[in-house]
Amino acid sequence: MCKTFISLVMLSLVCLLGALEFTLDGEARTRAVMYYSDASDQAGSHIDSKLWLGTNLSVNPDLNLRLNLQFGDVVWGSTTGGQAGGGISAGIPVTAYELYVDYRIQAIRSNVRVGQQYWADHRSLMLDDSFSGVTFSSDDVLGLQTTLGWIKQVEGDRHLAGDDVNSFLLSARGKVWGLQAFYTMNEADSAGASTDIITALPYLVWDLKPLNIDLTGILQHSISPTANDLDYGAAARISAELKPVELGLDALWYANEDPQINYALSQYYMNKLYIFGVGQHFDGWVGWDQVNWYWGQTDAPDMYLGTVGFANVALAKNLGLFAAGGLVLKTGWEANAGLELDLGNFQLAAYGAYGQHQGAARPSYLIGSTLKASFY
Repeated sequence: MCKTFISLVMLSLVCLLGALEFTLDGEARTRAVMYYSDASDQAGSHIDSKLWLGTNLSVNPDLNLRLNLQFGDVVWGSTTGGQAGGGISAGIPVTAYELYVDYRIQAIRSNVRVGQQYWADHRSLMLDDSFSGVTFSSDDVLGLQTTLGWIKQVEGDRHLAGDDVNSFLLSARGKVWGLQAFYTMNEADSAGASTDIITALPYLVWDLKPLNIDLTGILQHSISPTANDLDYGAAARISAELKPVELGLDALWYANEDPQINYALSQYYMNKLYIFGVGQHFDGWVGWDQVNWYWGQTDAPDMYLGTVGFANVALAKNLGLFAAGGLVLKTGWEANAGLELDLGNFQLAAYGAYGQHQGAARPSYLIGSTLKASFY
């Protein structure tokens, strides 16, 4: 009887799975780097690997489930800490970054998404991460692609009221302009007071081939019982594609009405630097440990001002050269370059960066290579 029941259960599962549609996507990445950071006065080297594996389950054309897992980051040979798994006897850490249900409402050309999901603003200035919440997206609201969302940032003591952090998201995108805004209710900040934060990121994008212009404004107003604080700034990226060469300029200015700057920028804003920024091939993290460099830091007391010039050169059909040089006001400078082999689902890059922090006795450097294999 027991064997018959188990057989029926297994048969039911096979029939159920056969009626569902699965698709997989992901990326495997391995990199080897050596570096010196003058901030910590330490040199280091390591090889690390991680795998993102996304599973999409279609129950019917309108109902879909998404699970995205990260295996690693594993530092080869490590048996301790967040990067454990590289040692012989260590298990690989697994993290779920996406876990949501998405329902398509055909009648109003909209989607409702509930659960742990990923979202990023236009330039990853304020948000580029996964979060738990609900989003409602419409294909067309007055000619705009629109998203409304509720983000549960912090769940405090579930038995007490008034110690949570909630954000509400608005994103509207047209052909050449858009607006992304957040309203955050921090019901109990570190000082024990309630704080409301209003953030607005209007942007313009012009594709005037061969010229591309991307301008984003930054405005953030914090309101608390004791003080009001205003942050403001702008990000600009201008590039010209003159085949086989692309030349460009990236600039970020961020300031505060008070003498002391208060940063609220995302760590994943990419300005093509590696020591004074986050680069495409090295994000500054080793497992769960951050290399102590200078993204988002400035020695200027009242503002952040960074400018970066960059170039991309197509050397052959699948081989390219990239280079960038940047200066952060009163903080330091950096130059980097590398080669990238792109075979579609397979990429291999070798790169190096060299930079000098103001007042440091020795320069910082990074030398590395990254291998990526992706499938979609």
